[in-house]
Amino acid sequence: MDKFTRESERLLYKVLTPEHLDAFYEVHKHDEVGRWLLTGRGKTKEETLAKIYLYQKSFAELDYGTWGVFEKESGRLIGQAGLEATSKGKPGIQYAFMPEYWGKGYGSESLAFILKFGFSEAKMDEIIAGVYPDNVRSRHAIEKVKMKYQGEEDFSGHIMCYYTITKEEWLNEEV
Repeated sequence: MDKFTRESERLLYKVLTPEHLDAFYEVHKHDEVGRWLLTGRGKTKEETLAKIYLYQKSFAELDYGTWGVFEKESGRLIGQAGLEATSKGKPGIQYAFMPEYWGKGYGSESLAFILKFGFSEAKMDEIIAGVYPDNVRSRHAIEKVKMKYQGEEDFSGHIMCYYTITKEEWLNEEV
């Protein structure tokens, strides 16, 4: 187990390697997944591999990043979740799951895990999230972990709902 492997109740979080490419591509190839990410579409295999390298680099340089998310019960790679540097200069939450795993509470479970990691281990003071206004499920999950809606803002050229939570707020309302 590497120093960044973590787990929550039903999920295992691992730093991805090129050996995960085929399974991770199964997450990223779907247009309905990419629709909610900045690309607006599914990714090619080459783009997916580039993401794996980007996520590895983030962990190496920042001691945080985006994990591959594995369902403990099946061992299957079902998505991604983590923190990334944003155009706002603050760490931002990002996550995505294969469509057949939507509506199972994995998003909320991952968000709670990410906030705990960010504030308890990575010692962050504030974490943000940007969500497309029509992504009702993600907005609900983000609000469920007590992130505060701040209005609509530009994220890398995309108008999104902007959410924040500080460490103090998280400590007072830990979910």
